Amino acid sequence: MKNLIQNESINFQYNPFGGLALNEIPKALVPIDHFNQIQANIENEKIKIIELKGKKGRGKSCHLKALQLTNPESAFFQLGQKQTNFEEIINSSKQLLFLDSIHYLNFIQRQKLFKSDHKIILTAHFSRHIEYKLAGAKSSSFNFSGISQDKLAGIIKNRIKIASGFEGPINLDQNVLKNLITKHGDDYRSIINHLYQNFDQC
Repeated sequence: MKNLIQNESINFQYNPFGGLALNEIPKALVPIDHFNQIQANIENEKIKIIELKGKKGRGKSCHLKALQLTNPESAFFQLGQKQTNFEEIINSSKQLLFLDSIHYLNFIQRQKLFKSDHKIILTAHFSRHIEYKLAGAKSSSFNFSGISQDKLAGIIKNRIKIASGFEGPINLDQNVLKNLITKHGDDYRSIINHLYQNFDQC
C-alpha cells in the first residue's frame, strides 16, 4: 500500500486515519446518496422509526452521528456501553432519539421503546421491520452497502485535510485505492483501520 498519498508537501499534525472528534465527523463524511431523504423522513411526523441498516463498518454510525448533529434538539445513545441504561433512554426528555446498535436492547425493551412517544433513528445489522409492525410503528429503512473509488477517495482526502489543514488539491494513487477495495470490499472501517496501521507507508 505504498505511496497512496502522492503529495510531498503535506505536514500532518497526527495520523489522519485515527478516531474522529464528534465535530469532525461531518467534515470527514461523504454522505450516502439518500442522506437528504433520511433527513426528510426525520422531519416527517408520520414516520416513527428510521432504520440505518447494514453490516459492520459500512458507515451507519458515522451517518447517525452526523444526522444527530444536524438535529441538536435530540438525544444520542451509544448502546452497549455500561453507562447507558434503558431507563435513561425510555425516560429521555427529548422526543427525538438516535440509538446506535439497537441489538444491545432485548426484545421487550425494543417493543417498549417502539411503542413510546419517541421518534427513533437507529442502526441495525439487519432489518427489524417485523418488530416495528408489532409495535404499530410506521418505519422507513435505508441500506448501507457498496463502495466506489470516488467515495473512498473523498473520505480519505477529507481526513487528510482535517489532520493537516492542507487546502490544496490532494492526489491519491488510484491503483492503491483499487487494491484496498479488492482486499477489504465495502468495509470502510476495515480500510481506515488498515490505513491507520500502515500510515508510515502512505
